[in-house]
Amino acid sequence: MYKKKLRNLEQGFTIVEVLIALLIATIFITVAMQMMVFAAIFKVRAQENAAATTWIQEDLENIKFEASQLGLKNVQSMTANDDAATSPLNEADLITVTAHGFNNGDKIMFAGNGIAGGLQTNKIYYVRDRNIDTFKVAETSGGTVIDLTSNSTGDLIVVAAANCGAADTNTGYADSLRDKVNDPTDASLNRTFVASTSTTKLSSDGTAGKSFTLTRNTIPSSDAPYNVLKLTYSVTPTDARTTLSAAASATSTTISVASASGFKVGDRLTIGTDIDSEIQSISGNNITLTSQLGTAQSSGSVVGASIASFYTEVMPNAALYCPTN
Repeated sequence: MYKKKLRNLEQGFTIVEVLIALLIATIFITVAMQMMVFAAIFKVRAQENAAATTWIQEDLENIKFEASQLGLKNVQSMTANDDAATSPLNEADLITVTAHGFNNGDKIMFAGNGIAGGLQTNKIYYVRDRNIDTFKVAETSGGTVIDLTSNSTGDLIVVAAANCGAADTNTGYADSLRDKVNDPTDASLNRTFVASTSTTKLSSDGTAGKSFTLTRNTIPSSDAPYNVLKLTYSVTPTDARTTLSAAASATSTTISVASASGFKVGDRLTIGTDIDSEIQSISGNNITLTSQLGTAQSSGSVVGASIASFYTEVMPNAALYCPTN
């Protein structure tokens, strides 16, 4: 009896038990590896999204700076009698005068908390005898120069009023801002935009060697008098970018593209100025969306699988000084 009991204690695992243990271990390792792969993918996507968002924010901050400077100049002084030989000179001596909005005959206004030497604030005047840093003012374009009654005091600015009250999208401060930020020769923005798009490498941790495209669409509103510039941004991988091969209406749920290569079901798309469309299915070069496009887009509009998108509106500061009537 004693020896038989020892033999029972010395018995090992059966082949079935071993196979079950191996199966459980395999399942556990497979699931763990999949979780590690998904975690790595999500980490890379999060890094790309963070870098893309930062890229958009940098460009937007530059545009906000341009909006704060456009059409506004600080008044250094306005002197009623600074030259006895030609008294009074009636000059508005500005810290800086640029050709934009400050040419002879252009409409201007004085605004701020100071006293404009007898001139009225928030009233339209016209530039006369513009020099490098000075000009005189008149009641009408080319009219008689106004004699100042005293020197200016306090905090005053000069507003380029020619763009005030414009109701269409080709005039007004919003249009001027669009021209400014889309100027490919302007180095002050540290980035060149031709029309509304620019292809660039998005350099940041986790995205090295992967090419992205930052797209910025600029659309002036037509809401007079305070025109605003509507901005839509998206960042898309360059291997998932194409164009519409046919125009799409606002109610379209299927779009035709030049090539659907690089796209997959579930991708969120930027289509022209539309930044919130999702792919439901793909058949050849036709992409079906989960909902209507929402905004009509013309043939040739850029289509991209967006990793980050943003919409906002920017109002040039000068527009805030425009008369409301």
